[in-house]
Amino acid sequence: AALLRCETVSKLAIEGCDVSSDPDDDMFHQVSPEQAVFEALKDNVGLCLLRFRAGRISSSLAETIARAIEVENRVLQYLDFGNMAGVDDAVAGAVTKAVLRNHVLSGLELNINSIQNFGFTSLGNLNCMDLSDNYLGDEGALQLAQLIPACRLERMNLADNCIGHIGGCAIAWSLQHNNTLSKINICDNPLLDLDAGDGPTSDVTRRIFNSFKDTPAYQQGFLGMLCASLRRNKTLSFINMASTGIDDSHGPLLAILARVSSLAGIGILRNSIGDQGCIYFCQALAKYPTSLRVILMEMNHISARGFYAMWKGVLASNDTLLSVQWGSQTYDIQGVERGQRDLDIAIRMNRAGLLRLRNDKNATQQQWIEALIGLRDDLDCSFPFLLENPLICRRF
Repeated sequence: AALLRCETVSKLAIEGCDVSSDPDDDMFHQVSPEQAVFEALKDNVGLCLLRFRAGRISSSLAETIARAIEVENRVLQYLDFGNMAGVDDAVAGAVTKAVLRNHVLSGLELNINSIQNFGFTSLGNLNCMDLSDNYLGDEGALQLAQLIPACRLERMNLADNCIGHIGGCAIAWSLQHNNTLSKINICDNPLLDLDAGDGPTSDVTRRIFNSFKDTPAYQQGFLGMLCASLRRNKTLSFINMASTGIDDSHGPLLAILARVSSLAGIGILRNSIGDQGCIYFCQALAKYPTSLRVILMEMNHISARGFYAMWKGVLASNDTLLSVQWGSQTYDIQGVERGQRDLDIAIRMNRAGLLRLRNDKNATQQQWIEALIGLRDDLDCSFPFLLENPLICRRF
C-alpha cells in the first residue's frame, strides 16, 4: 500500500511472493490489507503497471484491486495476475467489470490460472490480452467471439484453453468483422478435432453458434472459417496455430492462407503436416504473390520430398521472406542443421535480388556481380568461382 502511494513508482512487480495472508505486525491491524490497498489505488496518480505473478494472492485482495481499478483508479494501464494461486472465477468476474468501466486499462494478463468462467461482456479499451493456459472452452470462446468485432484488441493470446472445433470456428468467424487485431496465438487447442470441446451450453452462446453453423465455411472447420474471414480482414499479420491438429488433409486450405495479403507470419509447428500438405503450401508460395516474412513449421512429419518443395517455394517466392524455421522434423533431412542452412541460403539469395535478375532478360553482368557480392556479404563467405568467371556468373 505504501509503494502504491508513492508518486514516483510507475511500475510495480511483485513476483514469486505470497500475499494471501494478513501480516502479523501490529501497525497493520488498524485497517485491513484490502482496505489499505484500495485506498492507495484510489489516491494513486503515477502507477501505470501492476504485476502480481508466479505467487499466491488472496481472492479478496485480488478482487479489491479489481474493484479499485473499476471505480476509482484512472491511471493504471496494465494489470497482470498471471500464474497466481488464488485468482479464481470470482476474481476474473471482478476484473471483467473493471475492464468494462475503466477506459484507461489497455493491457490484461490472466494466464495460467485455471479460470473456467470469465464472463466478459465487453473488452473495453484493451489492446492486448493474455488468457492462455486456462479453461475458456467452447463456451468461453463463443462469448469472446461476439465481442471481437467491436473490440480494440491488437494482440490476443488464447493458447491452451481447451477450445474445440466449435469455439475455434467462432473465433475465426468473428475476425471477418474485426479491423484491429494484428496478432493471435491460438496454439495448443484441438481446433480441428470435430469431437473435441464442449460446445455451447447456454442460450446466449447457442444463438451465437446458430449465426454461423450453416455457413459453407463452417463445413470446412476452423481453417476453412479462418480462410473465409481473412478475405475480409485486412489487419491480421500473425497467427500461431501450433498443435491444433493440422495434417495433410488441410493442405489446400494452407495454400489459401499462404496467399492472404495481410499475413506476415504464420505458425504451423508441432502438427501432423506431411509431404503432401507441405507441397500444397509451398506451391502456393512459388505460384502466387505472398506477404509472408516468417514461417514457423518445426516438428511436423515432412521428409526430403517436402523439404525440396519448400526450398523451391522459398526460392520462387518474393524477397519479403526473412525466415523459415524448419528444425526437428519426424523424418530427418540429412541433418536438421543442414536443412535449415539450405533454407537460410535460399532466403538470402532472394533478398539479394537473384530471383529478379534470373527473370530479367535485360539484366547486365554488373547487376549480377553486385547482387552476388551482396549475397556474399550477407552470408559472410565468398563465391570466388562465381565472381571471377563472368560466364558462370551469368548462367547462375
